[in-house]
Amino acid sequence: MGLTSPCICHFHTFSVRISLAKVILGALVYLAAFLTLAPLFRAVKRTDVQTLAPMLGQIKILKPVTSLVFGYELHVLDVLQSRKTGAD
Repeated sequence: MGLTSPCICHFHTFSVRISLAKVILGALVYLAAFLTLAPLFRAVKRTDVQTLAPMLGQIKILKPVTSLVFGYELHVLDVLQSRKTGAD
């Protein structure tokens, strides 16, 4: 019993790290897909981003993340707009 306890503990810690990595990777993939598909399905409009960005940008701890996310949203919306005007 004394010899197997450290092995089980080490394996459990390794297993938790892998599970945590899978959760983080899954969250990042989901976030990227959501941020890309939301404008494609017109769930997010430019006015939404222009309204939310200044409000959430005032929170110092969120400002780096929100500027990145809203910048990406605006980029996707710009690409969609340029394809829409190019198709006309």
